[in-house]
Amino acid sequence: GTEIPLGAYTVYLIPGGKHWTLIVSRNVTPGAPYNSAQDLAHAQMDLGELPDPVAQLQLSFAHMSAKQCSLRVYYQKTGAFTDFLEKN
Repeated sequence: GTEIPLGAYTVYLIPGGKHWTLIVSRNVTPGAPYNSAQDLAHAQMDLGELPDPVAQLQLSFAHMSAKQCSLRVYYQKTGAFTDFLEKN
């Protein structure tokens, strides 16, 4: 529900038992400590179990429709997903 303007951002993931949280931060300074005052958006990510475990963290964007994409994160046997919609 948050508009994210065109620009550079840092993405943080907070894994949890029932859901993961995605944080989009305005702070893009390499090596800078996390500062919640720089947060632009928080989103819960849906979880699913992967059929085969992955050895390394994988992130990808999947095209879902003309104005929708899904951020997919795979780690071990967990898949976490959240959607992004283009504003009209």
